[in-house]
Amino acid sequence: MKKTKKITQFLCLGLITGGFYACDFTEDQIPLIEDDAKVLFATVSPKSNFIFFDDFNSGNSPLSMAHSHELGGNHSLTSVTKPNYPNEKAARFELRDNDPLVKGSIRAEVTIVKGDEGHIEKDTWYGFDLFVPEDYADEDDTESINQWFHDGPAALINIRNGKLFWRFYINGNKTDIQLGALKKGQWSNFVIHMVHSYESDGVTELWLDGKKLIDERGRNINSSGGIPKWKIGIYKWEWADSKTTVSKRVLLFDNVRVGDSKTTYEDMAYDFSSGNAENNDQTANPGGDSSDNDDSSDEGTSNGDSSEENDEENNGGTSNGDDDDENDGGTSNRDDVDQISEEVEEDRSRRRGNRRNRRR
Repeated sequence: MKKTKKITQFLCLGLITGGFYACDFTEDQIPLIEDDAKVLFATVSPKSNFIFFDDFNSGNSPLSMAHSHELGGNHSLTSVTKPNYPNEKAARFELRDNDPLVKGSIRAEVTIVKGDEGHIEKDTWYGFDLFVPEDYADEDDTESINQWFHDGPAALINIRNGKLFWRFYINGNKTDIQLGALKKGQWSNFVIHMVHSYESDGVTELWLDGKKLIDERGRNINSSGGIPKWKIGIYKWEWADSKTTVSKRVLLFDNVRVGDSKTTYEDMAYDFSSGNAENNDQTANPGGDSSDNDDSSDEGTSNGDSSEENDEENNGGTSNGDDDDENDGGTSNRDDVDQISEEVEEDRSRRRGNRRNRRR
């Protein structure tokens, strides 16, 4: 009876939220919301091999099924009408330079899944849609929007000077790969496939809007024996100690998803938005003040793992050496993604050559 009850709850959630998708499930294949929370669906997953899926249309608090939240106030994470899709919702992250410290730094982040608790395995797919408001000012200070954290931030997606870049931060050694210019005022689709490993069998692949920009083999975590946790949101460690040229950051996320080893790129790259896109002029500016704008002194909240607080700040905060890294974020002026893709291929070939020389 307990299993039947859980199936019924799952189906009711889909019916109540209007989450009707062309799923592949028979009744006995419907993912259950298990007690150990290994299946984490905020709305009905469109793919049977998804571990986590949230399109923010359920009416629940955004990312309520995620592992843990690290938020500075009520404004840090809210549900808003999705820009260009007036019938849908998205998650709005807002970070202010006067937010209270959370786990030793200034952050508005959510841990979606945590490998060490069995949510994911070595071979895992990740995906999300990102909206950067048109008033998102460029500056020469870095913020992170994704972290794969394993004994420190082993891999990150960062923003600096109006550009996106991927960073490997393995055992204190940084390697940055350019992903191109921010596309402001429109949605971008990210798909990441990782075989998490401290050895040569590691795999790191990234597609941005259908173009494969990263195809790396080798170490992508900081130590053997473990799987990272995946965090999304905004993390700006500079603000823990000083001000920068901006005082607020706003980013929107949608269709946050995690897939198992049976997932394919086509599963992850599927267009999950059901509404018809509208012109930006017909939507409110998501970068504007949230409904909690006056609540600048909200008490910070964190339901993350307290045992990791110091370790995470020491590895993911100002000790990263970003202040004195003149080339942090790269120096490429080529904004066209096709050109960036060619540059990634050249960088990849050069790194492979360096690895062969080291083996000799």
